[in-house]
Amino acid sequence: MKVLTPYPGVIHVIYSEQTILAKAFMRMQEFYESAIPGFKGQQFTRDEFKKAYAEIMGTEEFTYYDDWGGFNVPGDVANKFMKLFTLDSMDEESLMKSIKQHAPWPPYKPFYVIGTFESGGDSIIDHELSHAFWHLHDDYREMMQGLVEGLPVRFRARLKRELGSMGYCEDVLDDETAAYLSTSSVLELDELVNRTDIPWKHALAFQRAFRDYLESKSSDSQ
Repeated sequence: MKVLTPYPGVIHVIYSEQTILAKAFMRMQEFYESAIPGFKGQQFTRDEFKKAYAEIMGTEEFTYYDDWGGFNVPGDVANKFMKLFTLDSMDEESLMKSIKQHAPWPPYKPFYVIGTFESGGDSIIDHELSHAFWHLHDDYREMMQGLVEGLPVRFRARLKRELGSMGYCEDVLDDETAAYLSTSSVLELDELVNRTDIPWKHALAFQRAFRDYLESKSSDSQ
């Protein structure tokens, strides 16, 4: 595991393997945004979530560690998690230690934690960065919110349903809409909405807006 701070307030934790990444982040991520009743904002054990996730997915085997390759959690949620939960593994303990070491000082400054794995690809990193920018920067969130609200009504509703079925709670659907449309490839978008007609003019506007913002932040951090 290695930790980078590529932009002010962003803590990027990188793991060698997807499974280790998912094991470390799972409970904190689901504490933040789980759509499964009884987990968002609540204390729970790993076994409790594993049982519920397998039931929701309709599978005999627990597949979460293979299903998810990128994670993102606001700093205030990470702090709440560390206060409420008893850490249950070395992976969780190591992650929380790294967050504490790299969180900005004074402690009231906002920060955001993202997690990826080494062979995950740039699109996963960009996706998680979009979440970080959404929470840390009002100008980015307002820009993306405007693009989300400008989507064709039927497509936006379809995309929200798909995201909800993937396990995202209602509170983060606009954030996720912006992240997926801003950073996904054509093939990934086709798969996400089951080849529903995608308004490519709108999708391109998301992609350009994200790329321009990322370049501006990269210039600022140099």
